[in-house]
Amino acid sequence: MNKIKIALSRKQWMVTIIVVLGAIVAFTWNSLNFASKNRIISEVGIEIKVNSNGFNFYEKSDITELLQKTIGNPIGKPTSEIKLTQFELKLNTLPQIENAQVYVDFSGTLKVKIKERIPIALVFTNNGKSFYLDSNGIVIPDLKVFKAPIFIINGNINPPSNSKKSNKKIWKELTNISKEIYHNELLALQFEQCYVDKFNRYLLIPKVGKHTIVLNNTSNIGRKFENLGVFYKKGLPKLGWNKYREIDISYENQIVARQ
Repeated sequence: MNKIKIALSRKQWMVTIIVVLGAIVAFTWNSLNFASKNRIISEVGIEIKVNSNGFNFYEKSDITELLQKTIGNPIGKPTSEIKLTQFELKLNTLPQIENAQVYVDFSGTLKVKIKERIPIALVFTNNGKSFYLDSNGIVIPDLKVFKAPIFIINGNINPPSNSKKSNKKIWKELTNISKEIYHNELLALQFEQCYVDKFNRYLLIPKVGKHTIVLNNTSNIGRKFENLGVFYKKGLPKLGWNKYREIDISYENQIVARQ
């Protein structure tokens, strides 16, 4: 019987400790929550992560202007009067921004932390519009104030649409080509433009040589570019960079060169 009483006593102690700890946590949380809501905003700190290519869509002044338009001037106001969530949602709806966080720290600084999408190609469509492609294949409207020295794509390209399957296919293949070139140092140095002709072939324009690289599709594109790299290193230096008019890499296991 004594053993049973001791066991029950220990259990009661554990329950009591858990209840007390829960009360302390709840009190602390409520106190911090109350303090944060009544914290006076003293300044605004905007941090925009610099993209790996060294360019950004937005400057701090752009975000400051958007902040003023969305929630007004927050300086001198308590956090409870500022619609932080509304501003954060606004930022995260912008196609150029991958992730944004908005909060007030313990010193009263309204922190705005932004991570932008990384553009890997600038695409000009056949109706005169221009869009960026990011590393995840996201189509980003061109703000007309940002011009990164990146891969250019133009030619027979319809504007992006959610209703046309063929349109989706082209944008997916353009993403595949852009990613391969962006992540390959040799290809990035060699190619600066891709032209989509009326047969929907992808024609890569090199910086060195008078030839054009022809690509009918992007299936197994990594292997195709790998073969091209070998041809560039071992074939063309011996044969001459201007020997061929076209170098077709549409096939996975062979390269077709035409004079």
